[in-house]
Amino acid sequence: MAHFLLDSQRRKKLDERNERRRFRLAHDPEYQAKQDEDKKQRRLRYASDPQYRKKQPESGHIWNTRKSQDPEYVEARNASKRSRYESDIEFRRARQRSVEKSRVRLQAENPRYRLRKSLHQWCLKHDWVRETLPWKTHQPVLFASKVHKECKGCTRVKVREGVKLWWRKIGDRDESWLCHACHMPMDNHTAAMPYGYEDVTTLEGIINRKQELERTAKG
Repeated sequence: MAHFLLDSQRRKKLDERNERRRFRLAHDPEYQAKQDEDKKQRRLRYASDPQYRKKQPESGHIWNTRKSQDPEYVEARNASKRSRYESDIEFRRARQRSVEKSRVRLQAENPRYRLRKSLHQWCLKHDWVRETLPWKTHQPVLFASKVHKECKGCTRVKVREGVKLWWRKIGDRDESWLCHACHMPMDNHTAAMPYGYEDVTTLEGIINRKQELERTAKG
């Protein structure tokens, strides 16, 4: 009983501390800037300090182990977060700010992220991109409305409302699917590009390369 009370008291203190931090993040620009700078310094240290990188997996070992061995716990944890996201406006705003900051940072710093996002937009807007380019293993398929498919690379899409763009494995009668993120992983983006387009990073470049390849094929 004493152990339970101790845990409850500790949980209450943690909740109160987190609530104060969320309030400051929402209303104190200087505190927000300091938190952003701290995150930036941690990223820089992670990139430059091998010993620091080595310690990072250890800090998340308990969570990673439980995540891999206890899917029910993971689903309960995610369900709790989704419920709080829907009911707690401050939590939702803080989460949206965090996601937006990450998106802006990746857009500015990571060319692979920019290419993955661009390819997604090209596939959404242009039929000829989806239907005429020489895709390697999977071909993009655009649905009229968001649909659920079982992604062979992950399970993230299952808990969302679905997506319009899916990648279907070429020549697979069972229609094996990948979501866009799994089809174009950040560490191997060229493998997802069509044959002959591995070094292209813009829509204009794709158009020019397509015309060039067509002229070559005609001789």
